[in-house]
This record gives sequence, C-alpha cells and structure tokens, in this order.
Amino acid sequence: TTGVGCLVAGAVLFGPARTRNYVTHELLPRSTPDVFAGGLPPSSVYVSLRRPLSVVVPRATAAELALGAVLLVAPVLYYTYTRSRGPVDRMVAVLATLSAVLLVVPSYSMYFVLLFYPLIPLLYLLDRPESVVFAAGTVFLTLTLKFDDVVQGLEFAGLPTPARVAVLGGARTVYTFGTPVLWGTLCLLLAGVWRLHGRHENTGEPTSANGQRRPHRES
Repeated sequence: TTGVGCLVAGAVLFGPARTRNYVTHELLPRSTPDVFAGGLPPSSVYVSLRRPLSVVVPRATAAELALGAVLLVAPVLYYTYTRSRGPVDRMVAVLATLSAVLLVVPSYSMYFVLLFYPLIPLLYLLDRPESVVFAAGTVFLTLTLKFDDVVQGLEFAGLPTPARVAVLGGARTVYTFGTPVLWGTLCLLLAGVWRLHGRHENTGEPTSANGQRRPHRES
C-alpha cells in the first residue's frame, strides 16, 4: 500500500511519463526472475549479494539466489543483535540491518546513502584496528565507479597495451563479482563484527557507558 501510494504521489509530482519510465527501467528489471541468471555482466550496476552468488552458482534459480543472500547476512545480524551493548554497539547493529536489506534486495548505489546515519558517527567512535577496515569500507562505498568508467579511464591514461589488457582483465573479474559499493559494504560489516567480537573476547576489559573500550589503569 505504501509503495503504491508513493508511486501515485510521484506521478502527481513528476508527471506520468517520468513515473512510467521509473517503473519500466528501474523497478521492473530488478524484479525480473532471471535478471541474475548465469551471472551479471561487469557493466551491470546492481549491488547485491546475489551478484557474486550467481557467478559461483550460475545454475541457481532466482529463489535460490535470494535464499542464499539471506543465509549470508542472517548470521551477521544475529551476531550483532546478540552482542550489542551500549549505544555504539547498537549503532553497529543499525548499520548491519540497513546493509543486510540493501544487500539482499537488488539495489543501486544511490540507495546506500541510507547507511550514512550510522556510518558517519561510527567513523569517529570505532577504535583501531577495526576502524581502519571501516574507513577503507567507507572509501569503497563512496566510490561509485562503474566498469565502463574504468575502461574509459584506462584508454585516457594511455597505458601500453599489455598493461592495459592486464588491468582491464583484473577489473573485469572484480566487477563480475561485485562493484566497489558491494565490497565497501562488506568491509563495514566486517569491521562491525570485528568490534563486537574483539570486545567480547576481552571480557575483562572495562567499557564505558556508551560501549567504548577504556584503557586499563595501572595499579
């Protein structure tokens, strides 16, 4: 009901033609059952765990790919929900929840701005070494570089043909499995789980009220 209401509001605000183009070119292709069949081309802009799964298991059906994506994010969500203590940990859980939804449902890079609310505070609140992985994930998340952009960049750089072919081959492999936004989001999840795991491994390490680690005092 909410989705239909938003489409109607969009038709009123932006006009029937633009709304029809949005439904035809944005919504319907993502809901096509065989859109991930046999893997996506490297030029595809979809961000989803179904993308690498469709390459690893090319004969999987749409339902199997969706189930596989859910099974991949479910343990991460369970871990963050059961290990969260304090506001910072709960912010990690919020980030994990938003990331999981975006990674299961085929999404475009622009939707990942939804992660910025928990992401920006966590950039300042996480401790080393997980903060390094988190910062690297943030860089990749904001790197909305498409495969076609890489091809054009290599042509513009004027590299020797052997070097250009080698770099392009590596980029093609990387983009076949996922975009920088996908890899960045996975780094964010890794950093969040690392924080929770490291803090619970050091059970004797005191924490502040907001869930941050406190240094030991010498007696």
